[in-house]
Amino acid sequence: MFLFGCATHRVPVKPLFQGEAIEQGESVQTKRIVIINDKKTKIGFQEAMESWLQVYDYEYVVTPEGSRHELPSLTLEYVGYWNWDLGLFMREARINAHHEGQKIGEVEYRAPNNLNMNKFGDASKRIKYMMDILFGKLSVSEANKLINPSEKE
Repeated sequence: MFLFGCATHRVPVKPLFQGEAIEQGESVQTKRIVIINDKKTKIGFQEAMESWLQVYDYEYVVTPEGSRHELPSLTLEYVGYWNWDLGLFMREARINAHHEGQKIGEVEYRAPNNLNMNKFGDASKRIKYMMDILFGKLSVSEANKLINPSEKE
């Protein structure tokens, strides 16, 4: 006897980014960036975000977990989860951007725990790709090609 069914939540078969870039209007570009620290996420996640912001000359501050959003600032919240499968890999991550109390951009990354070896890529590079997507420097499609180089068009 075989049973078939539908799942409401699709798990990717390869590492994938999803999300929408921040609208790069004048009001967002000129504002200070606030990163709200996530104590449960590995410190390297925040360090990769900060490194990316420094490369592109953004001014930013880091505030403690649980801080309120500073409405005139662009606020970034993040979370990252790691798994073990013959080695440590970043399984899932998310960065949300808020401005004036509204979510204005978000990017997610998911790597399935399967035999696809692309899941073992450099996590800090993937976090920087997430920032590239969020700030409109890479499309989701371009970033996905970078982390899945063996994929044919």
